[in-house]
Amino acid sequence: MQDTLATYKSCTVMGESLGRSKGRNSKVELLRIISMWFIVAHHFVIHNAEPISVFPGTLTRMVLHGVLYPSGRIAVAVFFIITVWYLADAQLTLKGQLRRAWTLLGQMLFYSVPLVLFFGVFKAGDGLQAEELMAAVFAPLASLWWFPTVYILLILVAPYLFDGLRALTSRRLGELCMLLIVLYGVLPVVPYSTIGGFVSSLTGQTVVIACVTCWFKYHYRGGADARVLALPVLSYVAVYVCYFVAQKDVLLLSAFASSVYGSVVTNPASLLSLAIALPVCLFVFNAQPAHWPAVNYLATLSFGVYLATDSGYMQELLWKNVLVFSHCHTAWGLLSVVLVVTGVYVAASYVEAV
Repeated sequence: MQDTLATYKSCTVMGESLGRSKGRNSKVELLRIISMWFIVAHHFVIHNAEPISVFPGTLTRMVLHGVLYPSGRIAVAVFFIITVWYLADAQLTLKGQLRRAWTLLGQMLFYSVPLVLFFGVFKAGDGLQAEELMAAVFAPLASLWWFPTVYILLILVAPYLFDGLRALTSRRLGELCMLLIVLYGVLPVVPYSTIGGFVSSLTGQTVVIACVTCWFKYHYRGGADARVLALPVLSYVAVYVCYFVAQKDVLLLSAFASSVYGSVVTNPASLLSLAIALPVCLFVFNAQPAHWPAVNYLATLSFGVYLATDSGYMQELLWKNVLVFSHCHTAWGLLSVVLVVTGVYVAASYVEAV
C-alpha cells in the first residue's frame, strides 16, 4: 500500500512513463481511461454544430441526452475523486506541489504553444496578439483549458486543505459535507433560484468533491461491493426522467426537472453527479487490485487526450467543422458516435505518446 500511495503521489492525472507505473492499480487506471472517453464523447455531443435531432433513432437520441450529455461532468468528478483519494493521506509540501504544478504547466505548454501559433496566428493571419501570447505561455491564467486550471489550484492548496480536513472529527467533517452538498447540490436546482450563480464556481465544486471524498477516505469503513452500483444506475435513470419531464409544460415540475438535468450537465459536484461518480470510484477502490501494464501506460496518456481535444481552437475544428454529426454516418446511430469518439481518442493518445 505504501508503494502504491507513493506512486500515486508522484503522478495523478499527469503523464508518467511505463517504467514508473509498476505500483499502480490498473483497475483505477482503467477507470481513468473510461472517464476520459466519456469526456471526449460529451464534448462531441455538447459542442457539436448540429443538434442531436439529426440522428434518426429514438434510442440513439435517448442515450445521447441521458448518458453522454451528463457524463462529461460526471467523468470530471471521477478524475478529481481519484486524485483526492490518493493524496488525502499523503504527506504533501508546498514545494512538492509547486513541482507537480510546474510539471503540469510543461505538459500544457506542449499543446498551448502549437495551438495558439497555428490557429491564433498563422490561420487567423493577424499576427501574435497579447491575449494569444498569454494563452500560449500562461495557459492556466488565460483559462485555455478550465480543467487543468482548477486542477492546479487544487494541488497547490492540497497540503493545507487535506491537513485541515484530516483534523476534523468524522461528525464535523460530515456536517461540512452535508452543508456543502445542500449549498452546491440542492439549492441551485430549486426552480427559479438564482443562488446557482453564486455557487457555480468550478473551483468551489472541486472543494466540495474533495471534502466528500475525504470523509469517505478517512471515516467510511462500510466497504463497497457490487450493490453500490445500483445507485449510479438509478441516478442515470433519474437524469433521463428529468430530461424527459423538462421537455413538457408542467409548471414548477418541468422547471425543477430542467434545473436538475442542467446541474448534472454542467456541475461535477451536483447531487446526481456525485451519486454516480462516488459509488463507482468506491467500488473500484475496494476491488482486488490488478496490474495490467498496457492499461497503466494508456492511462498516462489520458490527460494529454484532454489537452489535445478540448481547447477552444480544437472544439471549433473538430466538433463544428470536421466532425459535425452529418459527417459521421448518423444512420449508424450509436455505432457512429462510438467510432468517432474512439478514433479521436486514439489519435490524441498517439500525439501524446509521440
